[in-house]
Amino acid sequence: MELVEVCKCNTKMAANSENTGSETFRLFQSTDEGKNAPNFGGLGFFDSLETPLPPPPPCEEILPSEVSTSVKYAVEQVDLGDVTLLKLGCGHGLPGIFACLKGAGSVHFQDFNAEVLKCLTLPNVNANLPSGTSVSDNCKIRYFAGDWGEVDRILPHARTDSKDAASSNDNATAGYDLILMAETVYSITTLPNLYSLIKKCVSRPHGIIYLAAKKHYFGVGGGSRRFLSIVEKDGILTTSLIAEVVDGSSNVREVWKLSCK
Repeated sequence: MELVEVCKCNTKMAANSENTGSETFRLFQSTDEGKNAPNFGGLGFFDSLETPLPPPPPCEEILPSEVSTSVKYAVEQVDLGDVTLLKLGCGHGLPGIFACLKGAGSVHFQDFNAEVLKCLTLPNVNANLPSGTSVSDNCKIRYFAGDWGEVDRILPHARTDSKDAASSNDNATAGYDLILMAETVYSITTLPNLYSLIKKCVSRPHGIIYLAAKKHYFGVGGGSRRFLSIVEKDGILTTSLIAEVVDGSSNVREVWKLSCK
């Protein structure tokens, strides 16, 4: 799953994917029982396994030339008012693509799994932003794969020092102006690492984070409110509810805005 899309606008305006997996930062266990079990990039269904899991794959940048050509896609149009996007498969990278179409200086897509970027994100970006167009030329796009606990080492605008990363006055111009995340907070054990990565990545003082998620994920215990409790306890970011979607057939979905105090 695609965990986050991080966008950086050349104008430094407060502008991480429609699918996403969890956040891009190394994960902590939230219970004593899980402390000795390695974390596997936020894949929540592994959290309860007792047998040790293999270490996550190394973090790496995926080049546009590595796009997979062997996967067949069903194309669906998504109407966003003045912009219509093409959605291949389960919709990959639409928020980042939309940001590029709306004038972002650069967009960085991130996922735990390199194959997701090669087989899903890259083809979807190529379908919506054909090479040679003025939009794709003006918006610099890059792709990064890796675990949330380590991927900050290769993200161009992330701070490597996690201590008070969002509140420090050092390197005030570093960070991403806009971070877009969707479906990244379902696994309880990944939430501290996700939050740590956000603090390393958000630009100060005007950086903005948008989080789209279910209020609660049944069976795994995570959810937007569980994540926000970590954010509010830390006291560095402010939170505000932007939208709530209740369709009567599934769990309540929310969109939250986070920003530096």
